[in-house]
Parts: sequence; C-alpha cells; structure tokens
Amino acid sequence: MKIGILFPGYGSQHLGMAKNLYDEYRIIQEYFEEATNCLDINFVKLCFSSSEPELSQIKNAHASIFLISASIAALLKEEGVKATFVAGSGSGGMAATFASGGISFPDGLYILNKYCTFYEEFLKNNDVSAILISKISEAELKDMCNNCSKDGLLATISFYISDNQFVVAGNTEAVDCVRRLCQDSGRKVSHYPIESGLHNELMADVVKQARVYLEKIDFKDVEVPVISDVNGNEVTDKNIFTDGFGIQILSPIRWDFVLDKMEDMDLIIQVGPGTELADGAKIRFPRKKIIAINEPQDVNELLEYLILRQTKE
Repeated sequence: MKIGILFPGYGSQHLGMAKNLYDEYRIIQEYFEEATNCLDINFVKLCFSSSEPELSQIKNAHASIFLISASIAALLKEEGVKATFVAGSGSGGMAATFASGGISFPDGLYILNKYCTFYEEFLKNNDVSAILISKISEAELKDMCNNCSKDGLLATISFYISDNQFVVAGNTEAVDCVRRLCQDSGRKVSHYPIESGLHNELMADVVKQARVYLEKIDFKDVEVPVISDVNGNEVTDKNIFTDGFGIQILSPIRWDFVLDKMEDMDLIIQVGPGTELADGAKIRFPRKKIIAINEPQDVNELLEYLILRQTKE
C-alpha cells in the first residue's frame, strides 16, 4: 500500500493539541520530555495550559508543532506504519525530514529555534504582512504583485494553496496595494499570519544567519523520499536537505505540487495538529482514504484500516 504522510506548519497550533495522545502513549510523553530538555521549555504547560497568544508566538508555535508532529510520526512508526512519501507545509518540512530519518529530533528543534530567533528579529525591523486571496488566477495575481512591487518594495505569491487560492506576502505597503486591487475586482481577501514566513527574497538575511548553524547539522541520506514543497521533487540526498532549508525559506510554497505527488497514494495521513492539510486533500481526492491523527481513536481507525486492507490483499 502506498502511504503519503503530510505535516502541517505554522497556524495548525492550538491549545490542548495532542493532549489525549500524550495521556495515552508513553512515546509521546518521551518526546515531550526530550524537547523540554533540549530547549528548556515546559512543553506540557505550553501546549496544554498556557494561552493561545503565548502558544502562537513564533518560537513557541514552530517548536510545539514540530514536537507534536515528530512524536506522532514516531508513534506511527512504532505501530508499523511505513510511508511511501512524506511532505511538510512550510516549517512542517522539518518534521517530514525527521520522519524520513534525515535529521535527528534534537537537531530539528535546534535549527528551528535558530531560524525563529532570526525571523523574530527580522520582523522587529521590517514592516511586512501577508494576505490570503481566493477566486483569482495565478496570472492575474502575479500581474497585481508586479504592479505593486516598485520603489524598493516587494509583494509576491508566497503560498500556492490551489489553482485559485494564494497567499501574498512582502512589504506591507506593497501587500496593501495588492489587497486593494483584489478587493476592487471583487475578490475575497483576508489576513494571513506573517509568522508562517514570507517565502521570498526579503528573507535573505535570515537564511544567511541560519546557514552558519545549518552547517553544524548532521543530515542523513534517507530511503523514504521527502517531497519538496518548493518544486515537488523527491529528496533523499542529505546535501539537498542542507541546501533546501534555505531555498524553502526564500521560495514560495507550492502545495499544489505536493498534492500532485499524492495522486498515486492509496492512503493519505496528516500527522500533526489540526485537519487543514487533510481537509484540503479530501477536496482534491474525494475518493481516497484520508485520516488526520489528533486523537487516540484516530490512531485506532488508521490501524484498523491498515489491517482491513492487508486482509483484502
């Protein structure tokens, strides 16, 4: 059976995420303990009893999402679930790399924490924002971005969600220009969290700072390919993981390319908080079996389905 596993990024965090999984499975608890030792953060308190604003802070959210996603991936591996492909949206790519065996759990936490430190500093010194636009073509939106990117200001498509839904990010003045053009043409426009990242050249200094620490990471070659959310390529080479981290920060997320790779999967699993990636996959593939793992019953449903498929085969 071909299985694709998807890992969410910033925005999937919510208070109480994975609480019942934590209570049920010792391996989840072990990952929480390891993460606390690595970053000196009480993740039990942060994830289960802090507040949404505190959890949504850049460092807290990215680390917590990685922790939840990595620990559930480890649980599924322990239960014998073997992926054909893995992929992550935005910072979820780090959890995908971990699940494939390309990076250790402590190293994943380490480099994410460094990235968040540099990105937080960038946001303090730059006026940037992001918007979500629906019911518009890529070509028309690119024209709007080009028209608004002038006088040293930049607005670009940073996230290709579907063929008519996109995120635009960049300097606030340029993004506001795109917002007005979209609204004037009757398109639906809403706020999008800038904490997810800009995914364009404005992030060059962040990448430059992070690269120093990336060189200390011991990436591994893997057998389970990680699908790049930049170009849809299958990545197994450790050197591409090293270079790909910076490229991903500077490049738009092409989730449409990732879903193209899921076309041949018999089963798609979202591993990590929430159901957004699973819901999007269900729209694209209404006849596929798609499960989001958030509760112990989701794990049971998955394992029962796999047993049923094995008996039929």
